[in-house]
Amino acid sequence: MFGDNYPFPRKPLLTFATPFYMCNFLSQFITSIFFAPTVTSVGLIFDIYGAYLVAVEVRNVFEGQTTFNIAPIGGSVHSWTNPKFVEHEQKKRKTMKLGLNFLFLGFMLQGIGVWLPYCKV
Repeated sequence: MFGDNYPFPRKPLLTFATPFYMCNFLSQFITSIFFAPTVTSVGLIFDIYGAYLVAVEVRNVFEGQTTFNIAPIGGSVHSWTNPKFVEHEQKKRKTMKLGLNFLFLGFMLQGIGVWLPYCKV
């Protein structure tokens, strides 16, 4: 009734020029007024979570004996580290490393968010 061109001529969904359209869309999105504050806000959230993880682990102190002194009969005293203490310290180190990575990523995102309005894409 209306022909093949109603209301617009049909275009294939994927063409050779699709990456160029996507690049144009991305450049318009990056330079939009909402992108920079969003990146900065996400960076701030990462910073808050990273600082929380680090602060919790700084205050998390092992409660218990860290070493055991064992004196065999007729020998010198040997000191053995408590396995629970070693496990606690490994968990603490992993959590603090994760928190510091969140802090680093958050500060990077905040810096990128501040400088995005000045970038020409």
